[in-house]
Amino acid sequence: MEAVATAFLSASLEWLMDKLGSKSSELWNRQKQVRDELQNWKSLLPKIWVVLDDAEKRQTANPAVEMWLSDIRDLAYDMEDVLDGLEADERRKKLTAKTDRPCTSKARQLIPSCFTGFNLDVFIPGCEAVSKIKEISGRLERAVREKEALGLKVEEAGTSVTAPRWEPATTWLPEPYVYGREGDKNAILQKLLNDEGGDENPCVIPIVGMGGLGKTTLARLVYNDDRLNGVFEPKAWVCVSDEFDILRITRSILEQITQNKCDSEDPSVLQGKVNNMLSGRKFLLVLDDVWSEDYRCWDVLRRIFVSAAVGSKIVVTSRIEARHALERENFDAHLKLKDIGVEIVKRCKGLPLAIKTLGGLLRGELNPNKWVTVLKSEMWELPEGRSHILPALRLSYHHLPAHLKKCFVYCAIFPKDHEFRKDDLILLWMAEGFLQQQKNGVRQLKGTGDEYFSDLLSRGLFQQSSNNQSYFVMHDLVHDLAEYVAGETYCNLENLIQSEKMKVSFEKARHASCSIYGVYYSKISWFLQKPNNLRTFLVLARDWERFPVDGFYQDFIQKLRCPRVISLYGWTISELPNSIEKLKHLRYIDLSFSALQSLPNSVRSLVYLQTMILYECYQITELPVGIVDLVDLHHLDIRGTSSLQKMPPQMGNLKNLLMLPKFIVGESGGLRLKELSYLKDLQGELLIKDLHNVSDIQDASKASLFQIEGLEELTLAWTNDFQTSRDESYELQVLSQLKPHSNLKRFKIDSYGGLEFPSWMGDPLFSKLEYLELNHCKRSTLLPRLGQLPQLMRLEIKGCPQLTYSPMSLPSLQELYLQDCEEAVLRSVYDSTSLTKLSISRISELTCLPRSITQNMTTLETLKIGKCGELISLLEDGDSLSSLSSLKRMNIEYCHLLVSLTDLLPHTLESLTIYNCDNLERLPNGLHSLTSLKSLYIDRCRKFIGFLMTDFPLYLQHLQLVGLEALESLPDELMMTTERLYICKCPSLKSFSTGELVARLEESIIENSEKSEFLREGDDSSTVTVNLERTSISGVGKPNFPIDCMHNLSRLCSLLIFDCKSLESLPERLLSTSTLKTLKMSGCDNLESLPNGMYNCTSLQELEISKCPGIASIAGRGLPPNLEWLVIDCEGLKQSMLEWGLDRLTSLEKFEIHRICPPDDLLPTSLKTLSIKRVGNLESITKGLLQKLAYLQKLTFNDCPNLKTLPKEGLPPSLEVFEIRGCPLLEQRCLKEKGDYWPLISNIREINISPIALRYKNVLQHPQHTLATKGMKIPEVVNIAGIGAFEQILKLNLMWNWWTLILQMLASNRM
Repeated sequence: MEAVATAFLSASLEWLMDKLGSKSSELWNRQKQVRDELQNWKSLLPKIWVVLDDAEKRQTANPAVEMWLSDIRDLAYDMEDVLDGLEADERRKKLTAKTDRPCTSKARQLIPSCFTGFNLDVFIPGCEAVSKIKEISGRLERAVREKEALGLKVEEAGTSVTAPRWEPATTWLPEPYVYGREGDKNAILQKLLNDEGGDENPCVIPIVGMGGLGKTTLARLVYNDDRLNGVFEPKAWVCVSDEFDILRITRSILEQITQNKCDSEDPSVLQGKVNNMLSGRKFLLVLDDVWSEDYRCWDVLRRIFVSAAVGSKIVVTSRIEARHALERENFDAHLKLKDIGVEIVKRCKGLPLAIKTLGGLLRGELNPNKWVTVLKSEMWELPEGRSHILPALRLSYHHLPAHLKKCFVYCAIFPKDHEFRKDDLILLWMAEGFLQQQKNGVRQLKGTGDEYFSDLLSRGLFQQSSNNQSYFVMHDLVHDLAEYVAGETYCNLENLIQSEKMKVSFEKARHASCSIYGVYYSKISWFLQKPNNLRTFLVLARDWERFPVDGFYQDFIQKLRCPRVISLYGWTISELPNSIEKLKHLRYIDLSFSALQSLPNSVRSLVYLQTMILYECYQITELPVGIVDLVDLHHLDIRGTSSLQKMPPQMGNLKNLLMLPKFIVGESGGLRLKELSYLKDLQGELLIKDLHNVSDIQDASKASLFQIEGLEELTLAWTNDFQTSRDESYELQVLSQLKPHSNLKRFKIDSYGGLEFPSWMGDPLFSKLEYLELNHCKRSTLLPRLGQLPQLMRLEIKGCPQLTYSPMSLPSLQELYLQDCEEAVLRSVYDSTSLTKLSISRISELTCLPRSITQNMTTLETLKIGKCGELISLLEDGDSLSSLSSLKRMNIEYCHLLVSLTDLLPHTLESLTIYNCDNLERLPNGLHSLTSLKSLYIDRCRKFIGFLMTDFPLYLQHLQLVGLEALESLPDELMMTTERLYICKCPSLKSFSTGELVARLEESIIENSEKSEFLREGDDSSTVTVNLERTSISGVGKPNFPIDCMHNLSRLCSLLIFDCKSLESLPERLLSTSTLKTLKMSGCDNLESLPNGMYNCTSLQELEISKCPGIASIAGRGLPPNLEWLVIDCEGLKQSMLEWGLDRLTSLEKFEIHRICPPDDLLPTSLKTLSIKRVGNLESITKGLLQKLAYLQKLTFNDCPNLKTLPKEGLPPSLEVFEIRGCPLLEQRCLKEKGDYWPLISNIREINISPIALRYKNVLQHPQHTLATKGMKIPEVVNIAGIGAFEQILKLNLMWNWWTLILQMLASNRM
C-alpha cells in the first residue's frame, strides 16, 4: 500500500466540514433521524482532521496508521457521495413537482383545508440513504476510537509558505529604498524629454526584462519624477498583465484623464473620447506588465493617439518567459535570501526540475523565515522508500494551497506523457468539484479554473508540449509525484494491468482511465465488471480511434453508483440506456464519436450535469426535450453532429451555457430564435442554422446577439434551396436584426437569399473581425463596404455569381479566396498591399489576372488558380510575374486554354505545380535563374514537350512528371541536384540522364514508362555512384535502371519492384549493402531466383515476394536473420519451409504465407501477426502450430475452403484479433453464440468473419473513421484483392499519404 497523502485528504475533510455547516444542510434537517446523524458527523470530523499531520509522519513506521488513513480516505469519499446525493434528490423532487400535472387523487382531496399549508412533497431521504448515513456514522465513530488507540496527536502550527498574491502596480506607492537605478532612470528621462521621436508619434520606449527585475519600479520612478511636471499633460498609468484588453485599457486611460468613472462598453465611443481629449496635447502613458506580442492589438491602440501632439510618449514594461524564485537575475537587493537560496539549490543536487519547482513555490516570496522553512523541512530527510520521489518535489506539493492539491493530484489519472488541453482539464476539475464556487456563476468559475491552471503551470508542475503549443504535459518525475500522492484512488488501467495487485488496487480506485491505444477490451473487461466505486472513468483516445463494445457498456453503466465523470470517447455505442437516469451525481459525460442516433429523455434527471460532449456523433438527429431541464449545463458540445436537424424548444432555460456551437431554428412550434436572448454567456463559436424558419421578425430582434460578448465566431445559415421562392426583403430584415457584438473575430454567412447586405457588416466598430466568408449567397448583388474593417485579414467569397463590381480597399487583407464568382469581384479588390495568399477558382470571364490586382501584390507568397476555363494567360500584356517579389508557391490546375505562363517567373519561387492544363507546351524562359525553385510538379499536361536543353532549373530537389504524353527527353543536367524523382505514364520518354548526374538522387519512383532507359549507348555503368535511399519501379520494360546501374549503394534502405515482366534476376551486389531494410517484389513473371547471399543481408527487416510464379526456391542457406515482416506468395514455390530457417528468425513479428501451411513447431515465438491464405487442402489447425506463439495478437485465415477445425485447447490467450474470410466451414462454427467454437474465441477483443464488408463496416458508414482501429499496417491493405492501383501506391511513396489512399481505394472498390 502506498503512503496516504494527508494533505490531499485534509482538503477533502475541509470540504465536508464546510458542506455540513453551509446553508444547503438546511434541507437535511427536515427529518430528525438524518439531522442527528449529520450533527454527529459535524462534531466528529474535526477530531480526525486535526491529527492528520501526525498520522502522515507516523504512517511509514506504523502500518496500522497507514491503514487507518486509507479507511479515512474511503470514508471521506462515501460521505461526499451521501451529501451530494441528498442535494440531488432534493433537486429532482423540485423538477418533478414543476413538471407534474395537478393532483386529482380523491385521497388528496379529502385533506382538510386547514392543512393546505402542509407540503407532501417536502424532501425526505429514502430508506437506503438513511441506512447508508447510519453505516457511515458507525465507521466514523470507530475511526475516532482507533485514533485514540493509535495515540495520534494534534500537531503544533508551523510556518507555511503560501502562494503570493500579485497586485497590479500603481503610481502612488513610494519607492524609498531604490538604489543603483539612477543611470537607467536618467537614460529613460532623457528619451522622454527629447522630442526627436522621428516619424513615430507617439514614440514608444520599452523596458524589457525578466519578471522581478524592477521594471515597474523603474517606470514608477520615472513617472513620478518632478522633471516631467508641466512637460506631459495628461499622464496615465495602466497595468495590462497577460490579456491585452483594448476596451479596458482605453476606459482606464479615459478615467485617469477625466478623473471620472466611465461605464461605457462601446469601444468606438471610448476611443473617440480619448482621441478628443488628447487632441493637440502632449501626453505620457505607461503600459505596465505587457505580455502580448500581437502587433494588431498595438496597431488598434495606437490609432487612438493619432491626434496627440508631437513628442507624446508611451513607456512599456514587458517581461520575457524565463523565471526565477525571486523573478530576478541576482540577489543583490535581497542578500538575506542569497545564502538560503544557495543552500536550497545544493539540496536540489543540481536537478533543473527540482530547482524549477521550488522556484515556483518561492516565487515572489521575500520573507526569509519562509525560505528557511523550506530549507530545514523534514521532508529533505524522509527516506524515498518505494516512491523515489525527489524531496524538492514533495516539498513543492506539501506547500501547495489546498485548492491546488486536488487539481494537481487529479492528473495522476493520465498515463505518463499524456498531452492534455487546458480547457478540457478545467472542465474535469469543475465536474469533480475542485473549483471554489464563485458568486458570479459558471463564467466566473471557469475563470477560477484558468487561475488554478496558470498557477500550476508557473510552479513547473505542468509544462507546454513540445509537439503542440495548445497542449500540456507533466514531466515524468512530476507525474510520479502525483501518482504517489494519489495512491490507489487514481489509476490508469495500462499501469494497473502490469501491477501484481491489480484486482485489489482497482477495488480501491475512485478515478480510472484507459487508453484505447494501450489497453484492449479482453484485458480490461473484468475491470469494468465491478465499477461500483468509480467517480471518474475516462477513455483517452486519439481522434481516429474507435472501440467496439457490443452491449457490455450498458451493464457497465448500470453498475456505476455515483460517478461524476464518464467519458466513453470513441466507444461505438448505438444506444444510451435509460438507466442513465440513476446517475444522479453525474456532472460530465463525453460520448464523442459514438454511433448514437438519439438520447433518452431520461437525461433530464441528471440534475447536476454540467458538461455533455457529443462531438462527431454524426448519426444523432435530435436532442431530447428533457435536456432543457438541465439548468446546470454549461458546455453542450454538438460540433460535428451533421445529421442533427432539430433542437427542443425552450433552450433558453439553459442560462448557464458557455458553449453551444449550434442553434437550429425550428419550424412552427419548435425552437425560436428569441431564445438566444437568454444565453448571454455563450463563448467561442456559434452556428445559427435554418434561419429561413424565422416566422416573426421580432424573434430576430429579441435574440439580441449584440449582447453576447463572448462570441468570437458566428455563422448565420439559411436553407441552400434556391429553387423555391425566397423573400429577399424579409431575409434582409432578419439579417439586419442579427448584428453581433463587436468582439467578433470570425463571421460567415451561408445561403443568404437577400439582394444586399445590411450596412452594419462594414461598421468600423468590428475592429476585431479577422475573417469573413460569404458562401452561396446566390442572389446577392452588392458586397458590403468592407474597407472600413481595420483587422480583416481573410476574405472568402464562394458561390455568389450575381455579385457585381464593388471597389474596396483592404490594406490589412492577407488571404483572399474567390470561387464561383464573376471576374468583377476580383477586380473589386485593390490596395491589397498585405496580401500573402490568393486563391481563385471557377471565375467566369477571367482571361488573365487584372493589373489592378497584381501591381501592388509585392507581399504575395502563394498563388492558386483552378478551373478557370477561359484563362488564356496569367497576366495582361506587358505585365510580368517577376514583379511579385515575394511569391514562393504557384499552383495552376484545370486551365485548359492556358498556353503560357509568362515570360519570367519570380526568382523567389520555391514550388511550382501545374496540373491538367492540356494546351500548355513549355515553361517560360529563364528557368536557370530560379535559384530558389526546389519542387516542380507537372501532371497530366498532354501537350507538354519539355525543357529547353540550355534553360532548366539548376537547384531542383523534387521533380514529379506524370501523364506527359508528348515528353520525349529530359536534359542531362536537370537532375543534377534532384533528390526525389517520380516519373509516371510518360510513354514517349526514352532517356533520362547519364549515370554521373544522378549522384544526389535519394528517392526514385519510375512507373509505366516502358520505353525508358537510364543508360544510353556509351555510358559506363560502373562509374555510377548514387545516394539512393528509396526506389520503386513499376511497369518498366527495360529494367536496366536501377537493376544494372546500381553500384556502391551505401544508403539504399528500400527497394520496391512491381510488374516488371522482363526481370529475370537480381544482382548479388544489391544485398551487399548494410542499409537495406525493405525489399518487395510483385508481378515479376520471369523472375526465377533470389540472390544466393540473401542470408548475409543482416539489415533486411521487411521482405515480400508475391505473384512471382517463376520462383521455385526462396533461400539457399536460409532467410535473412533479422526479418521482422515476411510475406511469401509464389505459386511455383517447391522448396520446403524447413529449409527457410524460420525458427531462427527471433525478431519476426508478422508472417503472411500463401498456398502453404507451416509445419508444427516451426514458427518463431516472437510472432505477433500470422496470416495463412489460399491453402486449398488445409483442413485443420493443430495444437503444435500455435502452441509456442505466446505473443500472438492477430490471426487470419483467408480463402481456405476446407478448413473446419481449430485446436481443442483453444487459441493463444494473447490473441486480440481473429479474422476468417473465405473459410465457410470454419465460419459456421465460429458464429457468435451459435457456433460450437464460440466459447473458445468469445474472449477475443475483435472477431471479423466474412463477408469482407463487415470488416470495414465503420469505414463505409462514415469516411472519417479510420482503418487504424483494426490495428492494420500498410502492407496488409496493399494486398487487398482487386485493388489494381499500384500507380497510387507508388505515388504514395513520394507523397507520404497512406491513409488517404486507403480510403480512396476502399471507396473505389466498394468494399
